[in-house]
Amino acid sequence: MIPTNFQLIRRNEEMGGSRSKASAEWRDAKGLQTRSAEESTDSDDMSQWTDLSGPQEKTFEGE
Repeated sequence: MIPTNFQLIRRNEEMGGSRSKASAEWRDAKGLQTRSAEESTDSDDMSQWTDLSGPQEKTFEGE
């Protein structure tokens, strides 16, 4: 069965992933921890509407 979007977001967060390169760099500089899918909306992070930096290709766990 294919996981729901929230399940994928949670698994990505657990592995140290972010939605984009810029988001990963921003969160790393701020020292932010993992968060839920609900917490990722309308919060302090790179804007999902203007962030054109491309996807984060590997999670921190995958490095």
